[in-house]
Amino acid sequence: MSENGRPDQDFNPPIPTSQSASSITVTQLLTGITEHRLIGDYRLLKKLGEGGMGQVWLAEQTAPMRRQVALKLIRAGMCDDTMLHRFQSERQSLAIMDHPSIAKIFDGGATPDGQPYFVMEYVPGLRITDYCDQKNSTFGSASSCLFKCAKGCSTRIRSRSCIAI
Repeated sequence: MSENGRPDQDFNPPIPTSQSASSITVTQLLTGITEHRLIGDYRLLKKLGEGGMGQVWLAEQTAPMRRQVALKLIRAGMCDDTMLHRFQSERQSLAIMDHPSIAKIFDGGATPDGQPYFVMEYVPGLRITDYCDQKNSTFGSASSCLFKCAKGCSTRIRSRSCIAI
């Protein structure tokens, strides 16, 4: 990683090639299979978070370029029509967003077994509470940080997309 938190230009770990990505199901991915964790051109590296709708993974895009990204995947077994509509709405709103506090979307699709996903900018960082604690923030500086977050949230609420602080 470079000093600004972005991947170095020569970030080049090996890519597994012995098994096709289409031969691994999302259920296998989400239940502990750790080798060859590929979804299309994305290799899952580490789970970043999990919520009611799904999981967000740190992933490496392997083609046509290499970079770290965040990949959001609907939780296996939760893909009913309502959930699918919410996920697709989030993906579409994020695709048209342009705000410095909101991660940009790069790609989207579905796995071979039909689980929808989208790929967005990976922005490394801390939870806002951890950040404020680490900085021993005063009320004023914490308020300023929260105000920046609120501006992103305001845009997010209008579009139902993801925030990167």
